[in-house]
Amino acid sequence: MTRTVAAQTVVVGAGPVGSLLALLLARRGHQVIVYESRPDPRRLPAPPGRSINLTLAERGWHALRAVDADAAVHEICVPLYGRMIHSPYGACAFQPYTSRHDAIYSASRTELTDLLLEMVRAHPAVRIHFDHRCLEPDFAGRRLHLLGPGGVTTTVAARHVFAADGAWSTVRRGLLRAHGGSFFQRLSPMLYRELRVPRSGLTGDLARREALHLWPRGQCMLVGFPNLDGSATVSVFMPLTGEESFAALTTPPELTRFLLSECPDLLAASPALVEDFFARPPSLLVSSSCRPWIHEDWLALVGDAAHALVPFLGQGLNAGFEDCTVLLECIEESGGDWHAALRRYEQDRTANCETVIQLAEQHYDELAVRARDPLFRVRKWLEDRAYRLDPDRFVPLYTMVAFSRRPYTEVRCRQARQEEMLDRLMKHPAIRAREVGGHVDALIRDELAQLAG
Repeated sequence: MTRTVAAQTVVVGAGPVGSLLALLLARRGHQVIVYESRPDPRRLPAPPGRSINLTLAERGWHALRAVDADAAVHEICVPLYGRMIHSPYGACAFQPYTSRHDAIYSASRTELTDLLLEMVRAHPAVRIHFDHRCLEPDFAGRRLHLLGPGGVTTTVAARHVFAADGAWSTVRRGLLRAHGGSFFQRLSPMLYRELRVPRSGLTGDLARREALHLWPRGQCMLVGFPNLDGSATVSVFMPLTGEESFAALTTPPELTRFLLSECPDLLAASPALVEDFFARPPSLLVSSSCRPWIHEDWLALVGDAAHALVPFLGQGLNAGFEDCTVLLECIEESGGDWHAALRRYEQDRTANCETVIQLAEQHYDELAVRARDPLFRVRKWLEDRAYRLDPDRFVPLYTMVAFSRRPYTEVRCRQARQEEMLDRLMKHPAIRAREVGGHVDALIRDELAQLAG
């Protein structure tokens, strides 16, 4: 059975990015239909253990403010002001993100998705249909075909389509077939499992809710996100094979020995971690991007459908939300020329998102390897000191990424110049010894004076 409907604007995918985009469009006068392949979460909640906690930074908050969702989202978030580095020997060191007490915010993917979906349902200009799987679009006829409940196929003649159907996007596959474009997908050597630590087990430094907790161990890493209910979600990142890998931890005794050696504080907090670890297989992490992102004035990709990031920089959601705000800016400034608007959107976002994909992959080294090095802490102190002395000339990489909306391409260019400056300064014995005083500040100021703005 087939039915045909007409629509002004269609959003494919009702995850956080698709829901936000639907709200942005509706608030600007569009009549929006959202199609989502999954069941209504009110009827069938998402299964646990397959989704890393999401982090919101300035790019994400800017988008949420645009739909007046920021206050409600703040209520389901935990602010994180820095990293708590856990050594294998029980010692902990807190590394603030900035000296200005800036914070990123941790949220459950499920809670954030449900909140935005409730806003979508409440908006009179938006209709949402669950259990509708998008088949490959008909680009010549400008139609979408969706397989719904009972095997009913819905053909939608839409004026404009926005695909937010995730890293394994069906719409993207059809777009690339129609245009013969380029696509890359890179599987991360790291896989992950997600575990839960109950509130009752979190004591001492583990109970500090204002920090992202890290157990950096070189070839592997554990990351702990505090939750609103006082518990913690712990993501275990490991390669599939190797000396320290999921393949090397296949029995409870092997895992117990690993935890006792590398993170005894976690094992003491929750002996059930061992059982939880083996409850589900490890999940893949993927980076991907493509060109083109658009088809004439009819269709555009947003979020993971256009660019998937590994989670190490915490920018996947933020980059997707930024897609939405940039897209709306392009539409509003185009004077009704949708083809020009979508071309400008694509030109702005492709280079920026390809850049942040690279930055996210590189950031694993900082979290898992360099964070253990005492000289790394000296370098972070030096970054902070340079930032304090001249915040117009020097801004640390993470500060630019998380606490500003500076384009990612500009961030990368500026980072390269700043890293060269830091390399030169780290050769000075006084700085390596972390001395303080006017003589050290004079060295930093001399370098800052030569740093291009």
